Formats: sequence, structure tokens, C-alpha cells
Amino acid sequence: TGFQCPATSSKCFSMPPGSYIPIQTPTANPASATLCSTSPGGTTAPFNLTALESTVKGSQTNVTVTWFPDAGLTNQISTPASYTSGTANVYAKVTSNSDASVFSQSTVSLTVNSTPVAPSADVTQPTCLAATGTITVTAPLGTDITYSIDGTNYQSSATLNTVTTGTYNVTANT
Repeated sequence: TGFQCPATSSKCFSMPPGSYIPIQTPTANPASATLCSTSPGGTTAPFNLTALESTVKGSQTNVTVTWFPDAGLTNQISTPASYTSGTANVYAKVTSNSDASVFSQSTVSLTVNSTPVAPSADVTQPTCLAATGTITVTAPLGTDITYSIDGTNYQSSATLNTVTTGTYNVTANT
């Protein structure tokens, strides 16, 4: 019912099976991974991006996944099985094996949680000349941490003075 040039083939025309090669655009699914840092207080961790490929490509076959640190897909990650990163996004490119120009991409969120610093303290014991001692917390330290030896009274100083003889649990609270 609409206008059509005589040389334009019908949009309803279909070729018989075997006369064409179907190309399906692959779908790249988002994924995420969270690891603890490699060192106490650190900000990086080694991610195995290849372990995320089944999530990224889903049940699709005849596709290849490549990894990039940039959304423009310009700098391919050469070692995706051991990619060291801080908290960041990387990009998965899922490419059709039958036509490399057909692909989609997704964002993969990498999160690094800082491994806590092992608690430690220096203790000055009471003596016969001084009835009280001192506990100085050496880790964890920070301006947002308060310390207590009774779980009730907290102070910002990491040095707990006038500690009488006894057994104490030091609590650091953020």
C-alpha cells in the first residue's frame, strides 16, 4: 500500500535456508568481582578476569571475550588471568567468531577491599615504682579511630595511660 521503487526488493523477501549466513550480534552481560587487597592497608588485588567470562558471555557459543581497561576498547589487557587493579571498571568485549566486526561490550566492576592491618600494641608494665602502666596501640591507627580498654569509655588517643595491673582487651572503633 505504500510507495516502493521498482528496483527495491521487498522487505518480506527471505532467502531459502543454506543461501545465507546468519550473523547474530552477541550480548555482553555486566559482571563484578570483589577481592581483598594483597597487603594490609593496600588498594590493589590480582583479578582473574577469565573466571568472569562465563558470566559476561552467558550461554552464547562461538564468541570470544577480550578485556580492556578503557571504555573506548583501545588498550587490550594482555594478562586477563592475573590483572592487578584497584577499585575500577574494566570492559569486556564479546565478539562473534564468524564476524569480528560484530560485538558488544559490558562494564565489569572490580572492587578492592582493604585488608585490615593486624592489631598491635606496645605495653609498659606497672612496676614497684609505678603502680600503673601504659598501652600504646601501634595498629590500627587513624584519625577516625577511637580506643577503649573497657568497651565503654573511648578516646581518640592511641595511648591508654594509667592502666592498672590486669588483663585487658583493647577495642579500636571506627
